[in-house]
Amino acid sequence: MDIIESFLPLLSNFVPLLSVVAGLTLLALIISRFLNNKRNKVSDKSRFAHQMSMLLLFAIGIILITLSLPVSENIRGQLLGLVGVVFTAIIALSSTTFVANIMAGLMLRSVGTFQAGDFIRVGDFFGRVTERDLFHLEIQTEDRDLMTIPNMYLISQPVRVISSNGTIVTCDLSLGYDLSNEKIEALLLQAAENTGLQDPFVQIIKLGDFSVNYRMAGFLEEARQILSTRSKLQKEILNSFTAANVEIVSPTFMNQRQIDPKNKVIPAKPTESLVPYQDNHSGKVQTTPEEVMFEKADSAEKLAKLKSRSRELQKEIPEKEKILSSAEEDERLPLEKDIALMQSELDALSTILEHHEHQNSKNN
Repeated sequence: MDIIESFLPLLSNFVPLLSVVAGLTLLALIISRFLNNKRNKVSDKSRFAHQMSMLLLFAIGIILITLSLPVSENIRGQLLGLVGVVFTAIIALSSTTFVANIMAGLMLRSVGTFQAGDFIRVGDFFGRVTERDLFHLEIQTEDRDLMTIPNMYLISQPVRVISSNGTIVTCDLSLGYDLSNEKIEALLLQAAENTGLQDPFVQIIKLGDFSVNYRMAGFLEEARQILSTRSKLQKEILNSFTAANVEIVSPTFMNQRQIDPKNKVIPAKPTESLVPYQDNHSGKVQTTPEEVMFEKADSAEKLAKLKSRSRELQKEIPEKEKILSSAEEDERLPLEKDIALMQSELDALSTILEHHEHQNSKNN
């Protein structure tokens, strides 16, 4: 008993410190639970908010723990001064990396130029956005690889975002002055029509010393197919010019072999055996190159749309219920059906999103 009584005054000195640690732990658990519950899982900002909250809680916790240490006022003041110096040094030394990336991430979030699933080009990098984080942006490249770009780099470089509402697909080529520009324009427009581009047009962008530079352009409504559409456009241009017996080869072309000047440098028409194989009887759904290249980006875009729809339903259902409470008897039945359908859709979306979060937690 004497030993316990002698330790009680010593233990009482640590009560404030233990209380602060317990309070901070409990607060961290509450914040994590709140930001990851069913309602907030559908928010694109939940992970970002969780990281910011934990970072702020850590900084506040260091100060509170320092204030609750069982030491004299003089030592406590010196410790607080040391903490201040350490924080200042951290901010000063990492201002070009750590803190700068956080500030850049906040700026990109507030501007909202691009979202998950968008095609972007920044510097020498091109791909589709798969994830936006506190410190970096992740994109999926044409090689299906995942690339991480620091937020600081994004705000220091021009970022080109391909609109999800459609984009212009172009193809540049140079042809000789001996070819009629009216004929060239007709062939290019025909190639654009075969490609499926809307509102096609042809421009002469340069009159060079040896050739005329043309640009074929047209509107592509489905921006996700931009890569395969570019390839198809070039293929159709090649086929149109070949069928019209027009050379695409540069006027400065020189071949070391002796050839008859009357012979055009045009590939021969393919035989039936050389036509690319198309399996139309296997029953398998044909996939586009973009579906293979940007699998994760497609998934991120679909998930973002599901989350957006879920948030809309969470707002619309209470509004409908409020209207229902004051509606006339003959207006109640249609409103009740609408609410039931929206609630059913919301439940289905919640199930899908919960399954996705479960899969992510298993993979991580």
